[in-house]
Amino acid sequence: MSGPSSGLVALARSIAEVRLAGLPRAGIARTAFDHAAAVAATVAEAGGDEVSIAAAYLHDWFELDLGDWPELGSPDADRIARIVRAVSIEPPSALRKWQRRRAELIAAAAVSADAAVRLVFAAEVLDTTKDYLRLAATAGGPAALRRLRGGEGGAAWFAEAAAEALGGRIPAPLEAALAAAAGELVRVVEGRDR
Repeated sequence: MSGPSSGLVALARSIAEVRLAGLPRAGIARTAFDHAAAVAATVAEAGGDEVSIAAAYLHDWFELDLGDWPELGSPDADRIARIVRAVSIEPPSALRKWQRRRAELIAAAAVSADAAVRLVFAAEVLDTTKDYLRLAATAGGPAALRRLRGGEGGAAWFAEAAAEALGGRIPAPLEAALAAAAGELVRVVEGRDR
């Protein structure tokens, strides 16, 4: 494994920092870059290679509609772009379409032959679930809980469904962390135990 100090990872981090540093995460006191860095750190901790870590830094590129794919100057650039597309929900035109796309994303990522897709997807869902838990703890009130609940396609459903679909297909420590976070989010917003 090439560590986070590799040239490809450093370039992806730099690009992400420039493009994401000023973009807020909805309802959370973090930037999109904070999120990308947390996802990349989780991928690295789970044993991801430099391609996986670079993809983790750039995983929201298409979802946030940041423009043309950046020049990475690497023979792995196309693979990184494929990983990022595989873990992305393109900007939604309607809520129903977005909710349906989340279900399709879980199904595709969980059975992907590319372990990097499963790894980046799991790390992204884990960090997003932690963001929702922060939101529930800090924002409080019925509005925050309604936003998180959402039934099928909602945040709690998505975290739980992703954790279940990825079971046995990602490194055990990441699987345990994702299952625990998803279970906690479900408990908080649904008022039930997993």
